[in-house]
Amino acid sequence: MPLFRAINSIPIALRGSSLARNALWISAGQIVSLVVQALSFILLARLLGSREYGILIGAVAFVSLFSQYSGAGSGSVFLRYVSVHPEQAAVYSGNMLLSLAIFGTALVAAVTVAAHYVLSSTSLTLVLVVAVSDCFLRQIATMTAQVFQAFEHMKITAFLTSLTNFARLVTVGAMLLVYHQGTSTQWAWASAGVSALAALVSVVLVQRQVRGVSFSFPLLKKRAVEGFGFSFAASTNSIYNDVDKTMLSHYGMNVANGIYSTAYRVIDIATMPIWSIYTSALPRMFREGKVSIEKNSRTARKLLSSGIMAGLAASILCYFCAPLVPLLAGKSFAASISAIRWLCLLPVFRAFALSAGAGLTTSGNQTMRTCVQVIAAAFNFGINLYLIPRYSWIGAAWSSLLTDAFMGIGNWMIYLLIRKRSALAIPIDGA
Repeated sequence: MPLFRAINSIPIALRGSSLARNALWISAGQIVSLVVQALSFILLARLLGSREYGILIGAVAFVSLFSQYSGAGSGSVFLRYVSVHPEQAAVYSGNMLLSLAIFGTALVAAVTVAAHYVLSSTSLTLVLVVAVSDCFLRQIATMTAQVFQAFEHMKITAFLTSLTNFARLVTVGAMLLVYHQGTSTQWAWASAGVSALAALVSVVLVQRQVRGVSFSFPLLKKRAVEGFGFSFAASTNSIYNDVDKTMLSHYGMNVANGIYSTAYRVIDIATMPIWSIYTSALPRMFREGKVSIEKNSRTARKLLSSGIMAGLAASILCYFCAPLVPLLAGKSFAASISAIRWLCLLPVFRAFALSAGAGLTTSGNQTMRTCVQVIAAAFNFGINLYLIPRYSWIGAAWSSLLTDAFMGIGNWMIYLLIRKRSALAIPIDGA
């Protein structure tokens, strides 16, 4: 039977494709994380309620606007160069730690002071704990994932992700049993403890993989501009993802922030399969980008088709399963049903943005991708200044949909233009 033969050939095809194997490992970790994070969110929502959850998210979102600079993009620099030259892993890993120590310390201090003027009804203690957790501890875990991503050891990346998320699930479950009703600051301390444990495990595993760490100030200086370019690109991504939550907190709309952030969290979880495909493809695409943009673009098109299928499935699932959220998280999150349905098309839009974005980054055109992100971030901030004071979380949802749609269209238009001009052997500025 043709259908039987086609199905039977799938394992053989997967065994012959490193991209498919890596995607499967990342997807396996993401599936475990999907379940664990969903349970963690339900328990955390019940522990905090919509108001305290909104206060927590306001602090987390504000710190996220800047936390990408704490490592000065050194993790992405590691991924780019060690994917091609693995023998340089020791010096690039040492420079990652050095960058984190220098810039992370300065960033924690600056963010904590700035929060006093930006956030409403949010304690500086909460911001400080969140800043240390996000700018130091979680960055170590993120860099570790990039180390193993460069070596295409996705099993370890999946293990670390699952371990951290499981530890958070156990922690929030224990707090719910002990406190019944907790505060945002209590959870921030507990989450920081889990992040510290994950960071310690990450450092040990990296040492076993790299086998020695060295430092090179000349190399750090040489890659500094490129590293900050990666950080800047990531921070623009944080801006159009998190500035709306920061603004809701600034205007004192903590309940609305809890409702909207809950919906956004559901969408983020539903987008995980798309991220797993994108993450698995990066090392290969960096190598293909060294050869030609034509070869690079073939993988980008595969990412797009796979991402659209995953995105459509996620969108449909989110729309019809939205009524389950208040049943699981509590009655104070009832309005999240409408918010999820407003945002349910985001996974499809992200499939377009991530596939072309991966092509731009790995073909040496990160500057072009960053330009699109800067415009998108400025657009998102500007439109939110008008929409949020007038329409609360509904305005934030409108701006998110418009921004992600713009990102998808903009990335693909520029990527196809660069590919066309490359075929004609015309130099591209910023390539």
